[in-house]
Amino acid sequence: TPQGEENSDEEEDAPSPGFWTTLLDGDLSHKTLLALLYCLLERSKQLVADRLCAVHAAQLYFVLLQIPGSGAFKIFHPMIFQKALDVFYMLPDRDIIRRRRSSARSTSGE
Repeated sequence: TPQGEENSDEEEDAPSPGFWTTLLDGDLSHKTLLALLYCLLERSKQLVADRLCAVHAAQLYFVLLQIPGSGAFKIFHPMIFQKALDVFYMLPDRDIIRRRRSSARSTSGE
């Protein structure tokens, strides 16, 4: 087989670098990422578009907490964690939404 094919097989078998390694190699600071997420979470009380952005920021923060190595980078921060939880508490109650949908279906079905 040509050498080019062997190299591509070796590249496929090589473990991919971890998220934190990629972040460091990209010259991105985890502290800057956390600061950005906090700012997005802080804006959750404004426009609807900002609330949606805050929901995505909260989701991303919880994903970051689950990535192996997050403890070494001290990703957990009590204030950011609480802000992320608060974003989800501010979402409309799902039971209320379900009641509205079911009542809309019953009135449209009559």
